Amino acid sequence: MSRRYRLPAVYLNRDQYMHVTQRMGSGSKQVYIDTDKGTMHKNMTYHVEISVLHGTFSVWFDGKLAGTEDAAASNAAGSMDNQPIYVSNPWNTAATVEVTNFNYLDLDECTFPPTTPPTPKPSITPSPTTYECEGEMTQHLIANSWLATTQDHVLGYVDAVENYRVEFDMRILESMNFGATSWFSVLQIGYSTQCVCRRVWRWLPITS
Repeated sequence: MSRRYRLPAVYLNRDQYMHVTQRMGSGSKQVYIDTDKGTMHKNMTYHVEISVLHGTFSVWFDGKLAGTEDAAASNAAGSMDNQPIYVSNPWNTAATVEVTNFNYLDLDECTFPPTTPPTPKPSITPSPTTYECEGEMTQHLIANSWLATTQDHVLGYVDAVENYRVEFDMRILESMNFGATSWFSVLQIGYSTQCVCRRVWRWLPITS
């Protein structure tokens, strides 16, 4: 049985943007969020936050909301225990980047403050949702040190959950060659299998 988990997966594209995907198993669809083209630059460090919370998939890029998507279609029943944390995955060219301060937080065990109605015209970009967590499962890895990505490098394993937050810092190195290929893997949580995909990023069944 194939396992196609992206919990999440983070890529860089040759057009210098970040592509973040979410997919929980073979019985679900893939959802994705892209930053604007041309937002990724050499010798720059970026902070990335990714979350799935109450059915909403969100990506924050340097403190600004890059986008949200309905995550319901990406969910699937079944165990997500013991999923590998790839930095980077075995199937794509590794991005020439370094990562640090990786954190995986289980939001299933967290409580949230009461929501307040939004102002008609917010004056600033909203911040990521705040919450208080007690007894949650969290993974803190490569704190305060930089790790260069290499293809098929497993940083560790995590019992993935439906509601989570992943955050890390990423530094793009001078030697990054954006024109070398279309997609570069930065980080992926979850087992996967290669497939042929449509340009709209819907998975086709594997026949072999």
